[in-house]
Amino acid sequence: MASGSGAAGRRLRVLAITAAYPAPGSHKGAFLKSEVEGLQEQGIDVTVLHLKGKAKYITGALQTCTTAGKYDVIHGHYSFCGAVALAHLGPQPTVITFWGSDVLRNPVLPDTRQGKFSRRISPSLARHADACIVPSQEMANVLTGARVTVVEQGVNFNAFRPIPQSEARRALGLNPDLNYRYLLFANSKAIPVKGWSIAEAATELMRAKGAPVELVEVSGKPHDMVIQYMNACDVLVLPSFWEGGPYVVKEAMACNLPIVATDVGDVRRVTSQTEGCFIAARTPEDFADKIWRALHGPRRTTGRQDIAHLSRENATAQVIAVYHEVLRRRRR
Repeated sequence: MASGSGAAGRRLRVLAITAAYPAPGSHKGAFLKSEVEGLQEQGIDVTVLHLKGKAKYITGALQTCTTAGKYDVIHGHYSFCGAVALAHLGPQPTVITFWGSDVLRNPVLPDTRQGKFSRRISPSLARHADACIVPSQEMANVLTGARVTVVEQGVNFNAFRPIPQSEARRALGLNPDLNYRYLLFANSKAIPVKGWSIAEAATELMRAKGAPVELVEVSGKPHDMVIQYMNACDVLVLPSFWEGGPYVVKEAMACNLPIVATDVGDVRRVTSQTEGCFIAARTPEDFADKIWRALHGPRRTTGRQDIAHLSRENATAQVIAVYHEVLRRRRR
């Protein structure tokens, strides 16, 4: 059976339910869009049900119930969308992908009623699903009694790729002098947990010592522009207080961009074998020191080859294997 084939050799049909899908020109939720594109490339017929509005989960459940018969697999992304996926009464197996904060508490941000409720229902949802997918073993350990597969987020190496730095700077209208160094903050500075103030203070420490550096915030930009910035800049700066498995780090690795980050999520494991990537203490002084070291090392890293196992193709193959397994179990 071909990877994208369902019954009688036809294309496998999947309904992907989500409340977070990137709008045109936005990079938010890009990892899910990348997964959908990867599945489609392998011959899977994926329909995205993007839930919107105040009553989105109720209307989503009703829509899922009325259309489930058109699909082979119902796949909910995040706990609440997993509940929507489970609402249908047909024979189609249900898969739920948990994203992180629906299973694990962010220890930095204030806890919310929504967060508490999500973490409370996630283990039960997981046990009722035919299969679950999570990006880390830490999350899998919480979902006891469920069928869980760990699938790390795959990177689209065709999109996130090295581009000559001078070419990328020219495309963005940045300073063409490669002795002038750009530090990339690929998050919104308005989100406290991302640590903009640390990145900003570290930059000022370096400028006070005469270093020609500039901190660039890139948030909410189109996909293609993010790729240009990753190639135009000299270091990705990630002073986050908490992360599950920051996708931006893997994207930067695919572009061979040096990285200075706090020891959050899977950053240490992903970057540990790559020269030019550093783990820094959550202080401006240590970030300034590590950025200085990154800027005085190779301009580009071997990150792309070091995370070759995290390709979108590998991740897609694992997701498809989950689909085939739940279908086999349902047919028994």
